[in-house]
Parts: sequence; structure tokens; C-alpha cells
Amino acid sequence: MIDLHTHTTISDGIFTPQELVERAIKRGIKVLCITDHNAVNTDLFKLREKYPCIELPSGCEFSCGYVTKSGRCVQLHIGGIGFDIADKEINDIIRHNRASMKPYAEKVLNKLKSECSIDLCTYEELLRRNSNSLTVGRKHIAVEMVRQGICKDVDDAFDRFLGKGMPAFVSNAKYFAPFERVVRAIVNAGGVASLCHLYQYKLDEEDTKTLLLEFSQLTNGCGAIEVYYSSYDESRQNELLNLSKSYKLLASGGSDFHGDGKVKELSAYPYEIYAEIKKKIRDKACFD
Repeated sequence: MIDLHTHTTISDGIFTPQELVERAIKRGIKVLCITDHNAVNTDLFKLREKYPCIELPSGCEFSCGYVTKSGRCVQLHIGGIGFDIADKEINDIIRHNRASMKPYAEKVLNKLKSECSIDLCTYEELLRRNSNSLTVGRKHIAVEMVRQGICKDVDDAFDRFLGKGMPAFVSNAKYFAPFERVVRAIVNAGGVASLCHLYQYKLDEEDTKTLLLEFSQLTNGCGAIEVYYSSYDESRQNELLNLSKSYKLLASGGSDFHGDGKVKELSAYPYEIYAEIKKKIRDKACFD
């Protein structure tokens, strides 16, 4: 069984990489991809040595800006699976995206203050309270709102204040690396690029078709779409499976597990999903 979309304390999860790997092993998962936001786990090789019973391909959930035909800039998330973590372009993108988090988080904090009369904290205070995280953003703000008793849990913070359409929502799409650059970098670094949670972007049918066509052309056989996802029912999965076939994309699957929030446990999807992805991965260090 596999889970190719998970998070740890390196970004905005609540379990350390080691804790997450141990949790996955107890659940019977044989392949775990840790895909922290705009960050890679540099201790991956040590974890592979310590836990040889589970396969741990390199991973990252890259944020990127995608411009639709109408000119709207949308933030997309592209999962990189099995790429070379030492690749220069990959690391340049990560540095670029990470630098964008400060102005983004400050805008969210300012909107909380101006629109909701919530003077939560400064960005520097947020950094100090999350010193283990390489990227600090909206989820950390939600956690701080829970810590201060403003919200009952992370989901409540997103539902009332931070989610799309809510008073403190801020789009950061224009600050992140462009979609084309991110996708090309993952493939050129030997990995498979996976388009995460397609339905979260609220694209219309025409924009969805255009995106999938562009993505398929950019990945040239090394692209996947997240068909199996924790909040997708069988109908949605079948819809996405048909899209993956239409656009010559592989099917990927993951829980988007953080340890808190709506997703309560790691997913366990069939190994065959990963087997097809593995055939395309050219970074042999993934299997050392």
C-alpha cells in the first residue's frame, strides 16, 4: 500500500519525518512520499537506512502560479516524486518560493487585523513559534489562532477566516515560481510531476482542459494527476481516472495528511499506482 502526498514538521505537519515513517509502517504502508510544501527532506537517506522495510522516494509539494486564458493567476500545487534533491533548478525554485512566504504571511496577518479586528502576532513571532519549519504560512497562522483561543481547531480557522472567499484570504499565486518552470524542473531532475487535488482550484471546464493539455505536453510521459485523494469519492476518482487516460497522464494517490485538520489518517492506496510511476523515475538515488 502507498501514500504519495504527506506532510511533516518540515513544513506544516505535526509529526516529524521519523514519526511519520513509523506511523506509516504501523499502518502497513510500503511506499511513503513525504511532500512538504516547498521543502525537501535532506535526511531522507538516513531514514532509508534506518527503515529498509518502507520505500521513501524523494518528494515535495511545489507551489506555482498558473495564468488561465482569461488572465487569472491561480496557485497550483505540483507534487514532485522521485526527483534529484540536489538538482540546482529544484533548489532555486524552493528558495524562490520560500522567500515569497514572508510578504504573503504578512498580508494575511494584516487582513486579520484590518478586516477581522484580530491582532494575532507579527511574522517574526510566527517564525519563532515554528522554528522547526522550513516554510511558514497560512496553516501556521491557523494553528496560532487555535493556540490563542480564537478558533476551536485548524479547520475552524480556515472555514471562518483563512479559506478562499473568507475575510483574511490572500492569494499568493503571483509570487510563486511559474507553473511551466516548476513542472519542467521536476521532470528534468528525473522525477514525476503530479498535479495535486485538481478540484480545489475551482477552474471551469475550458480552463481545466487547457491546463491538462499543457501539463501533459510539458511532462511528456512523466506526468501524473492525483486521482486518489482523501476527500474524493468513487465518482470523482472515476472522473479523474478518465481524465488521466485522455491526457496520457499517470494516476497518483495520496492523503494530504498533516496530522491535524480534516484528514485524520494516512491513506493506503494499491501499490500498482506507484509501480507505474516508478517506471518513469530516472533519479536512481531514489532506490539506493
